[in-house]
Amino acid sequence: MSSYLVNRRGYYHVRIRVPADLTNVIPAVTPMSITTVNKHISRFSTLMKHGIKEGYIKDNPAVGLKIKQKRRPDEERKAYTTDDLKKIADNLPPKEDKPERYWIPLVGMFSGLRLDEACQLSIEDVKEIDGVWCFDVNDSQGKKLKTLSSNRIVPVHPALISLGFLEYVEMMNKQGHPRITRRKQRRQTSTCSIGRSRSTRPFSNSSMSACMSHVKG
Repeated sequence: MSSYLVNRRGYYHVRIRVPADLTNVIPAVTPMSITTVNKHISRFSTLMKHGIKEGYIKDNPAVGLKIKQKRRPDEERKAYTTDDLKKIADNLPPKEDKPERYWIPLVGMFSGLRLDEACQLSIEDVKEIDGVWCFDVNDSQGKKLKTLSSNRIVPVHPALISLGFLEYVEMMNKQGHPRITRRKQRRQTSTCSIGRSRSTRPFSNSSMSACMSHVKG
């Protein structure tokens, strides 16, 4: 396959050769999911559109390259089973010793919050609304959310309340902590995290949302 890059000074011939079967070249590489591939194609397409706008190229080679999804989005990721969730909950560190590593996975498990959303919750974000305790997921006070629609109110699950989550939040407030986590590492994305350590990686983002299909009040 070959294509031309064109700028204001002339034409540059670029020849691209891709093996028919990449698994023979790099067999150890795990193939990306269709969703990930389409994200990369979308970003590449945006770059090509800029090239067209600036006069470097005439056509967008990324048009029509997206792969059609054969499964629904909720089928792309395998959800944890009820037994998996019980094993996770039973093996969390003691909440007295490592409260963040105890509460953050449970908050994600019972509420569907993303890891960063749970880590950056402030004390004021845990509030009572019309007699119901809720998480106010918002982007105020320097917090970052994935999308605009991520701003939302999420009820605190009764299981969290029975485990003592509200008492934990009150304790953090009395100790002068602005957030429900004591450790506040700033990553390059400016979101608050506990470092996505080995203990929290299994519970990150999509995994937490997947848990919700098995969590019942």
